[in-house]
Amino acid sequence: VDLFRIVNGKKERIWGTDADVVRDRWHLLELQANDDQFTISLDRNWLFTAWDSTLPGDGQVGLWTEEDNVTRFDRLEIETFPASEKRCCRIE
Repeated sequence: VDLFRIVNGKKERIWGTDADVVRDRWHLLELQANDDQFTISLDRNWLFTAWDSTLPGDGQVGLWTEEDNVTRFDRLEIETFPASEKRCCRIE
């Protein structure tokens, strides 16, 4: 499982790791994005957390698989969450 960004039409790998993906079985792949932090989980098990501060702001989401794989996506959900009060305020 890899996390990529597309810059000027070129794919750049941010981070990734091996994962136990079982053939002919549905899996749940989750990405949580919080500012420059991206947490990836497979079947509700944490795989990795990566940071990328080069992304300027809002963007687009895409799904990609290798050409020798047969992959089906059943549902893509995007949820936004309210900003945390802890994130917005600094205690001095």
